[in-house]
Amino acid sequence: MKKQLSILIVMIMIATPLAAIPLSVGGDSIPVEAPMFAGGDGSIGDPYQISNVIELQSMELDLNAHYILINDINASVTSTWNGGAGFMPVGNETSGFAGSLDGKGFDIMDLYINQPDEYCVGLFGYLDLGAVVSNLCLLGNNVNGWDYVGSFAGRNAGTITNCHSTGNVSGNCYVGSLAGINDAGTITDCYSTGSASGVVAVGGFTGYNNGGSITNCYSTGSSDGESSVGGFAGYNSESGIITNCYSTGTSSGNESIGGFTGFNTGTITNCYSTGNASGAVNIGGFAGINTASITNSFWDTETSGMTISAGGTGMDTMNMMNNHTFISAGWDFTNIWGILEEVTYPYLQVFGSPEGFPIAHWPFDEGTGQYANDTSGNGYDGALMPSYPTNVPAWTDGISGNALDFDGIDDYVDVGTNIELGSNDFTFEAWIYHAGGGDNFVMEHAV
Repeated sequence: MKKQLSILIVMIMIATPLAAIPLSVGGDSIPVEAPMFAGGDGSIGDPYQISNVIELQSMELDLNAHYILINDINASVTSTWNGGAGFMPVGNETSGFAGSLDGKGFDIMDLYINQPDEYCVGLFGYLDLGAVVSNLCLLGNNVNGWDYVGSFAGRNAGTITNCHSTGNVSGNCYVGSLAGINDAGTITDCYSTGSASGVVAVGGFTGYNNGGSITNCYSTGSSDGESSVGGFAGYNSESGIITNCYSTGTSSGNESIGGFTGFNTGTITNCYSTGNASGAVNIGGFAGINTASITNSFWDTETSGMTISAGGTGMDTMNMMNNHTFISAGWDFTNIWGILEEVTYPYLQVFGSPEGFPIAHWPFDEGTGQYANDTSGNGYDGALMPSYPTNVPAWTDGISGNALDFDGIDDYVDVGTNIELGSNDFTFEAWIYHAGGGDNFVMEHAV
């Protein structure tokens, strides 16, 4: 008997370090052991590999580890977990996630969270200082909480970059389609297309930018609440900075409602909105209330139905689709923004040309210099040839804006050999004034 007892004790001592922490999943809240990850050891050099939704939930077991996705994940089963409460947010206010998750460009689909009495609700409840989430898509998510509710993070004090979300987010206060509250965190190169609904501080991208930085981002979904409701940010605090962003969704509520932000006490620069804003008190095409700095920012007076705003400059649709409006305000159409004049609003180059838009677009509108910029956002800028500055096309006046005058002999614009035309048919279009006779090439492709 003593021998058997000693063997049992040894087995427990050996097995205990390998035992996983139970997680409650399933409609009947049946505790099951969290599985080992698909690979890795959780270090920066060899992150844990996540291949399914159980492993995704298992991030809760080590909030300081590093993780990567190795494939798309269908998370629809989470609607049956925990008696209908769904996925448990990773990290909370007392113990935030401080590691990293690199989605590697993969998707998490149909994530379900229904915790209407809880704070900090999202894939991550609380992203702590130093946490990084990158290269991840949340598609068709359904997230419901109380305060601090967002698809990626209920509360973000870390970094979110190159991510996007679709689906619906709802709650009470500080509700945003991508992040509920950006709490001194950093968000770059992200977008959201889902809706957000709540009561106070509701935004199509973030509910409350509390001293955080948001750059090169956009939102297209609607936002609905009672006060401080914006197409992009419900409330932007005095130390909050939003730069090079835009929103196109509608915003509605009672007071402090704006096409871009409901209430601004921070800094907003080089941004625009096109969505309708509706409410009763302090309603604006761009901002409902503004007590600080809104610089070089615009809203569409036609699509918004608003001719007044607490900040920003109102323009009709034609001028909102004209790059002169934004270039004169100092916007960067070489590295950050792109536009197809008279067809599109400005878009962010980091996301490429919108689907169905031109592969390249040269308006020949610079008026001076050696280069003709490609405004599609794909970077196919051209050089005036054959010999700058003495033997090149001459800048001249066009019907609208500037133009190039080619001599019909050897003048041309070289756009390089890297344009991706693919194997499908394509269309080339040019506006020209032919001043002389004979045959002339409009475009030549060297093979």
